[in-house]
Amino acid sequence: MAIFTPFKNLYKWAITDSKRESMEGFRDNAQKIDDAFKELDTELSYLDVNVKQKKYGAKGNGTTSDSFAFQTAMNLAKGGAGVRIKIPNGTYRMTSELRLYPNTQFICGPNVKIVRDHPGYLIINGFRDTETTPTTAGGYDGVGNFRVKGGLWDGNGVAQPSKASIFHLGHGAGVRIENATFKDSANSHHIEFNAFKDVWVKNSSFLGWVGSADTFNEAIQLDLAKVNTTIGQDDQTPCKNFWIENCYFGKSGTAGSNGIARGVGSHSATINRWHENINVLNNIFEDTLSFGVRAYAWRNFKVDGNQFIN
Repeated sequence: MAIFTPFKNLYKWAITDSKRESMEGFRDNAQKIDDAFKELDTELSYLDVNVKQKKYGAKGNGTTSDSFAFQTAMNLAKGGAGVRIKIPNGTYRMTSELRLYPNTQFICGPNVKIVRDHPGYLIINGFRDTETTPTTAGGYDGVGNFRVKGGLWDGNGVAQPSKASIFHLGHGAGVRIENATFKDSANSHHIEFNAFKDVWVKNSSFLGWVGSADTFNEAIQLDLAKVNTTIGQDDQTPCKNFWIENCYFGKSGTAGSNGIARGVGSHSATINRWHENINVLNNIFEDTLSFGVRAYAWRNFKVDGNQFIN
């Protein structure tokens, strides 16, 4: 029978559990983690900033580089206090990676487009081993509590084909992404979650993939910190507590872009290390080049209510 775990009294399951027990446990877990997010947001005092304010100076004209303006606003979270970054309508050109710090929210206007125009990630939540002060986080102790509401996050893979995810997130906890669009990843993932837990991705779209025949690139990848981890320790930490709901995975219509290689999944594993409590619910996967969902080394997972087209 399903039992409580020490972490916020979440359920875990045994292979002998009935479908009813599992379903009740899934529902209970979802409510508890949703409550935990609300509690955390209440505890934090968020500083509201607007990237077009004179202090930050973003232009949003699609031509000027707005990287410095965005990073200046994001740096306000370095000390651990929350920052809520409001992004008015416009097209924001990024010419360098944006470095994420804890307790950051992006609140986008209805016509916001953020374009990767360089070879790296659009957003990364730490420092590589090759950098002067690399991130040393292990487990789920890295940069987390990240929110995205809205926006079109463009990997711009046709113009910038160097292999890079749009978001690369490693060793952390607490992500909520809602009503956002991720477009034209460059021979990699739209979002890579490496060693992450407590993640919601809802009502969002994942469109287009620019790549070769390497169709193992998932739009949403659940990875574990196995070897040569970009951010933090190679400590085999897997992902857990994911809800991916009411999303669309398909073509972007960009000339030179393909359909999604894979929708949601994993392509690396370690014996006895499992991604756990993964829920892929009520999504549409259309014209994928490979799997829609690949539950590779997952357990206690639910894939239900999805449509798989072509």
